Amino acid sequence: MNQKTGAKETAGLVTVLIFNGFMLGETASAVRHFATGSWIAILVVTFAGVLVMHFCGSVVASVGIRSLVSAAFGRYAAIGAGIVLFVATVLNASHTMSVLTNAVGEVVLPNSPRVFIIYVASGAALAVCLLGPEAITRYGLVLGIVLPLALVGVALFSANRWQGINLFPLLGRWSLRGVTGAFASFGNALYFFAASSHIKDTGSIRPAAVSSVLTAGIMASSLCLAYLLCVPYPAGQTFDYPFYRLALMANSSVVFQRPDGFVFILWILTGFVSAGALTLFAARILGATLNLKNHRAISFGVVYLCLALTMADVTFGVWGRYVAAFGVFVFLPITCIIYKIRRPRND
Repeated sequence: MNQKTGAKETAGLVTVLIFNGFMLGETASAVRHFATGSWIAILVVTFAGVLVMHFCGSVVASVGIRSLVSAAFGRYAAIGAGIVLFVATVLNASHTMSVLTNAVGEVVLPNSPRVFIIYVASGAALAVCLLGPEAITRYGLVLGIVLPLALVGVALFSANRWQGINLFPLLGRWSLRGVTGAFASFGNALYFFAASSHIKDTGSIRPAAVSSVLTAGIMASSLCLAYLLCVPYPAGQTFDYPFYRLALMANSSVVFQRPDGFVFILWILTGFVSAGALTLFAARILGATLNLKNHRAISFGVVYLCLALTMADVTFGVWGRYVAAFGVFVFLPITCIIYKIRRPRND
């Protein structure tokens, strides 16, 4: 079970993880809080994430995330941080499953019991855990290539509906709650560093981490811009899934019929891959933190925990994203700074 993956494959998976958050709710939240300035807000946070990935990438690549925290704060602090990240990841996975099942139920299976969809998502998550990181990162790389191309095509098909007047006022409105949510969108970038111990080519960790955040952010910002050009505010804030709404509005003529169906398939695939990947990360984080070796048993336990939280429809699952975002934008940079200050003394 000690599989190694490439930095490029891991970057593809993390790109899917970040962008899946935008597809399942973060874009709708950004439009509600930032109005016509939502695409700019996503772009600003994207470049903030790129700076963090660039600054922290080489440090994590050289020592590993667990050794980095231990060197900066001590072994017990590393264990505590691992447990906090495990809890946040479980909440994140259950939140992803919950939103995904709601989306499937609303769009394509309105008469199906919600529990059936939850069981399917849980089964996919368990399969991912048992297959290991190598398999899921390969799927993530494929989706990380296909998804941007497909959605760019959908955005271009909607160009006949674009109206520049819909973007004014250009800066929209800004709120503290909206800024917090925008940063939470990139919380999943933390899992690139969580997976660093399974990456073979450590020298590629920093550029791959930067590319994953940059690709997901620019893609989300561009599609949000296309959506705002098509749907005037405040009507645009009434839709829970803006990218799917954009696909419904695309004029594809006879060349590419029903782009909404294609987008929905990609949407569900990225949702299942994301839920499975988060469950896998949770199991591996717990195993690495407590030095547990039975990954199969851990995987069953974590999947059952995520299933229980999803069935209970807990409302605090979204806090897993906020904790992960805090780890990306606050905890990780501070840890790297402290490590760099203390390193000459340790040497």
